[in-house]
Amino acid sequence: MKGETKEVLELASVVKNMKIPIIAITSRENSSLGQMADCILHSVSGEDYQMRTAATMSLMAQLYVVDILFYMYVSEHFTESYDKLEKTRDAIKLLEKK
Repeated sequence: MKGETKEVLELASVVKNMKIPIIAITSRENSSLGQMADCILHSVSGEDYQMRTAATMSLMAQLYVVDILFYMYVSEHFTESYDKLEKTRDAIKLLEKK
């Protein structure tokens, strides 16, 4: 992940304005997303390898990390997680209006 995808940066901007911390999974700390993030989890993108399977494997690993982080947090903070999920839904609705 290069941290320069237009939709990701738009969502990060909306979330930042809502004062929600951003955790980014990226291979480029100095990317636009990396600079907006409150916390960076470094990853290997796999895009530079000759075999595209490396890119697929890194993407699957990133999705797995996101799932683990999400479920760990929600299991420990269920009530406030529900409120934050509502805010996430509101952020997505704002993007849909653009």
